[in-house]
Amino acid sequence: MGSSAGRAQVHQVYIEGRPFKLDPAKSIGKGGEADVFGLDAQRVVKVWKSPEHPDFDGFPEEQQAAEARIELHQRKMREFPNALPAAVVAPLSLATDRTGARVLGYVMPLVAGSTSLMSLAEPARRAVTPSDWLLGVFRGLHHTLLGLHARSVVVGDFNDLNVLVTPGGEPRVIDCDSFQFGPYLCPVFTERFVDPLLCDAAASSPKPRRPFDSNADWYAFNVLLFQALLSVGPYGGVHRPKDPTRRVAHGARPLHRVTVFDADVQYPKPARPVAVLPDELLEHFRAVFERDQRGIFPRALLERTTFAACARCGLEHARLLCPGCARPTQLPPLAALAAAGSRVSSGVVTATEIFKTTGVIVHVALVDGALVVVHHEAGAYRREDGRVVMSGPFDPRLRFRVAGEDTWVARDTELVRLRDGASPQRLSVDATAMGPRFETHGAKCVWVDQGRLLSLAPSRFDEAATELIGDVLPNQTQFWLGSTFGAGFYRAGGLCRFFVFDVERKGINDGLKVPPLPGELVAASGAISETHAWLFLGLKHAGRLRHVCLVYSRRGELLATAEGEPGDGTFLGSLTGFSAVGGALFAPTDAGIVRLEIEAGGIKKAREFPDTEPYVDAASGLHASRQGIFVASRRTIVRLEMK
Repeated sequence: MGSSAGRAQVHQVYIEGRPFKLDPAKSIGKGGEADVFGLDAQRVVKVWKSPEHPDFDGFPEEQQAAEARIELHQRKMREFPNALPAAVVAPLSLATDRTGARVLGYVMPLVAGSTSLMSLAEPARRAVTPSDWLLGVFRGLHHTLLGLHARSVVVGDFNDLNVLVTPGGEPRVIDCDSFQFGPYLCPVFTERFVDPLLCDAAASSPKPRRPFDSNADWYAFNVLLFQALLSVGPYGGVHRPKDPTRRVAHGARPLHRVTVFDADVQYPKPARPVAVLPDELLEHFRAVFERDQRGIFPRALLERTTFAACARCGLEHARLLCPGCARPTQLPPLAALAAAGSRVSSGVVTATEIFKTTGVIVHVALVDGALVVVHHEAGAYRREDGRVVMSGPFDPRLRFRVAGEDTWVARDTELVRLRDGASPQRLSVDATAMGPRFETHGAKCVWVDQGRLLSLAPSRFDEAATELIGDVLPNQTQFWLGSTFGAGFYRAGGLCRFFVFDVERKGINDGLKVPPLPGELVAASGAISETHAWLFLGLKHAGRLRHVCLVYSRRGELLATAEGEPGDGTFLGSLTGFSAVGGALFAPTDAGIVRLEIEAGGIKKAREFPDTEPYVDAASGLHASRQGIFVASRRTIVRLEMK
């Protein structure tokens, strides 16, 4: 066992002899094994969680692992190799106890304005990210991996959360404390990226039984590239063989090489068709994922592959002929509607095209029953009627909302209120890893600024009154807004609070019951009706991603919980696109819209709408109204009326 210093909850570290308090207000990130705090404008400090950290309460195996990890780092971090490739975010100095003898973490450069490879692969973000730009990222990552291996360093836990990409397309590899070198093996892994050749083939999910090696890094590189280009991993989709007894559990598919190329796998509709890739790249991927080919990724494939958008259908591909036009079955699910005109009726579902743009839709909402849209087209951001609210090129970092006559837009820590005929009103807003935190409903905007949850009533544009709702945690608070109340949470260090608040009153109820939520938060969303708040969290824990749904009442009672996995075919296979109405939730899936309700502390499927399948996929955005359900995709909004 370790010393008593390793057993105590850490509240302060010393950096170059100076004390630094681990204040949750300075937290900028929370991983499964460590917390990250802002040190100054250029540096952050990563501090490993001690066995006594609240995140490990009730998890004795993780408490033991935490102690072993800290003990290992006492030697490992003092022997960390130097002269690594520039893309590696390496330690600048160590964080220790007061004596300087015990290592508790390390200081590293802040990678400002970056985006994880996981986020870049999400269908909505992927739709506005050029494939050739992504190939440039991977050419840089290829160079970095070669450089690490030349120094006898193996990444080991090489995954889409520890590769960040700068706005200029340069990769940055973080979490280097888990790198493998010399006698120090990599102790952690991520199921979706671990080489199945290192795992027990009879297990229920991939777990390494042998040490990582350079081939394992190149295997993960292949998974990362496949996922980035297609918005689905090589083992994504749902395995649905004709004989149900042959079905392989979702988590075990890498061990049995059941890939998206398998005829019995239902390919996810939001993903890009595999046919957009050139044959030589497809054949390489099949050799890796089906026939266990290993070795350095052929750089020539990154150099030779180039993408272009089809002038007819807009599909981006790397072939001589557009695969979408050559094989219409691969077109998006709304192709049938576009071919038939603006209205199609099946007898059960009537679909009417409400809105279409040649650009990209960035925000959709219902305001007093009316559909409002912000889209980018012809060099400007425009409202649903085509009027320009802001000129300029498309910027994926911008976040839009609409409140009455106002269009709100934020990037980083600046929030701007736009209205025709008035000068922009500029405010400051807190930003988390998921972007600036502000929401609107009706004519009201609510946002977080320096840990204060604020609201802005419409009134007169130049004299609108800012009202304090309550105090939350700066730069770590997520929340969503409904017609009568809002709900959210904040997590930092050992702190975890969920809360609800009334839209029209001051005060926050942050004493909500919260089930154990171990792991790193990687995604979050919410859907709120007048009575229920449905909160969705993506958590990475013990090498696996899981999706969690928590349902709270307006008074803050925990009514129900549910759990799923990314891409598992259920309503929790994705974390976006939900619409809440009363006590029900409408969810988009590749099989159509599903209505969900609460039952005995769980969530049950109350009704399926299979006839909506041609117009919906798991990445669609739903907006339920009395007129029907509006379904938003990248360029189109369709109203579905179901009998």
